[in-house]
Amino acid sequence: MRIERLCSGNAAGVARLWRLCFPLEKLHAHGAWNPRGEAMTRKALERRVLSREVFDARGSFVLVDGERVVAFCIAAIFPGATGSGASAGGEAMAPAGAGSQPERVGHICAIAVAPAMRRRGIGSRLLALAERYLARRGADTVSVSFVGNPLPLLGGVPVNETAYPFFLNRGYRTMEGGILQVMTLDTSRFRLSRRIVGRKRENESRGISFGRMEPGMFGALESLLAREFPAWREGIMISLRRVLPPAILAAWRGREVVGYAGPYRVLAPVSTGTFHSIGVTREARGMGIGAVLFNLMCKEMKASGARRISLTTELTNPAREIYARAGFRTLFLVDYGLRKHI
Repeated sequence: MRIERLCSGNAAGVARLWRLCFPLEKLHAHGAWNPRGEAMTRKALERRVLSREVFDARGSFVLVDGERVVAFCIAAIFPGATGSGASAGGEAMAPAGAGSQPERVGHICAIAVAPAMRRRGIGSRLLALAERYLARRGADTVSVSFVGNPLPLLGGVPVNETAYPFFLNRGYRTMEGGILQVMTLDTSRFRLSRRIVGRKRENESRGISFGRMEPGMFGALESLLAREFPAWREGIMISLRRVLPPAILAAWRGREVVGYAGPYRVLAPVSTGTFHSIGVTREARGMGIGAVLFNLMCKEMKASGARRISLTTELTNPAREIYARAGFRTLFLVDYGLRKHI
């Protein structure tokens, strides 16, 4: 067996192993880290990894047995990157005490070993090579997460997969609150409940309207985001200013937007609906506006051809109850906070 660098010549083999180790239905259909909802193919790998300016072949390791790719690991780091919660630039910033320096964070973007080749030390060997590469690039911390990742290929590590104890046994530890709940809805069973229809009517009687957001309302939405959800403002506004912006629902009273749901869309290759977030102003909370918007959004995605809707949410997010009442069920938990100091 020999170790190669990831390149166009072995991309097809890496893509085949990717599909074996990371099934599309389970891990790959969420728009947050797979925006096109596509299976990993040679062309997809070239576009999402090899053609990216931040990709460095010195940080990729492909183990080949004869002509067959049996394992790979991809590491990456932004030039000058620091990180561990979200900053304005999307990179993570570690808590800093007086006089301390921010951490420089490198990322494990993906690691996979063919099932028949596991428990031979192959994964450990490739991970050690990746950590050594990141250390040479100046990293003092390694993260296994989509947060701040220059090549966000996966959302994190599912806690019920063999990769989770693999990382824990090699010194990786999770940050507090670093667990995501991955949920899905079978839209064939989805209907607006009487409760949601009733809450919608109650709010309409208070002068609140619900519907698709028009371009003339983007300014009011931006004001809401800047005031109450600044971390989401830039990403949402960029998506809404595209030539063909994704859809977004709003609740408004007069000229004031009091809540939103989206942007949302349906990933055609996998017939999966996905969305960015839902939010309601502090003054309008407790009136069921968020639940109404969320259910109306699910109805819209179903009408647009979504056979399922996927989402990820933190275990501490109160909106989990809105999702559960709409019929969403938990598939698994993902740890997106695994980190190791090197």
